[in-house]
Amino acid sequence: MKILVTGGNGFLGSHTVRNLVNSNEIYVISKNKNNLIDLIDNIQYTSSDLCDYKKLRNKIECFCPDIVIHFAWDGGNNNNDVNDLKQFDNLKHSLDLLNILIDLPSKPKFVGIGSFSEYGEKQELITELTQETPSNLYGLTKFSLKQYSKIICQQHDLPWVWIRPCYVYGPNDVNNRFLPSLIKKIIENQEIILDDGNTQIDYLYISDFVDMVTKLILQDSQGVFNLCSGKKYKIKELALLTLTLMNVSNKIKFDSKLNRLGAPFFICGDISKTYIHTKIKPKITIEDGIKNLIQHIKNEK
Repeated sequence: MKILVTGGNGFLGSHTVRNLVNSNEIYVISKNKNNLIDLIDNIQYTSSDLCDYKKLRNKIECFCPDIVIHFAWDGGNNNNDVNDLKQFDNLKHSLDLLNILIDLPSKPKFVGIGSFSEYGEKQELITELTQETPSNLYGLTKFSLKQYSKIICQQHDLPWVWIRPCYVYGPNDVNNRFLPSLIKKIIENQEIILDDGNTQIDYLYISDFVDMVTKLILQDSQGVFNLCSGKKYKIKELALLTLTLMNVSNKIKFDSKLNRLGAPFFICGDISKTYIHTKIKPKITIEDGIKNLIQHIKNEK
């Protein structure tokens, strides 16, 4: 199988490439390759920003992929980015990619990577049928690409899959996300002050994400799929669990004054549809997942 992966050096992308590379021909388009150095002789690689996709038409046509997994996205890992007007540049450049794909004779399956941010603020378990009401520009732009890509793929007979990960964590995660940031502060004995910690979030370990997404893209499944653990974790509980697993006595302060205005306080999903299509349930417990992340960060240091 010939698989094109945009953003293949990122957290989700690099782990997915590692899972696919042994039995597939992989072409990665990404700004960097630092997470793929040990694989670089086994993949095709082009360094490129999203804005340069038009210039890559010949390379993509020569590769002629069977599947395209579109991880690439600028901004969204930082709270300062989610309402930046530059989010809409991602939509434009992603449509440039789709404009190339619709002309390919291989009719590749398009696998778009969305986000639970598309659903907006909810107070109930989120399913694929939950109404999308994005509350920030990041979620709105992801949702817009979902709608555009679905119609474009339908009109040009391209199979279409839209993956919505909830909170995925593990080695090589973005440093400013909650768990990596917390672990590093504990290691460095920094003062830790969080909001009230009552937000409930669904956390999925990276290897479970990769198993699910690989199964979905390599079979005939189409449509929208939530990728999550199906479990609820309070931020406060995860913070205290991390302290326990690291066997340290750091004090964590919880201050409701730091609660972000407009931020959702319940971000948990239902995995029934994904399980029906993959027969995969998450294997890594939250305790083992955090232990793995702690060890990885300690090894890096």
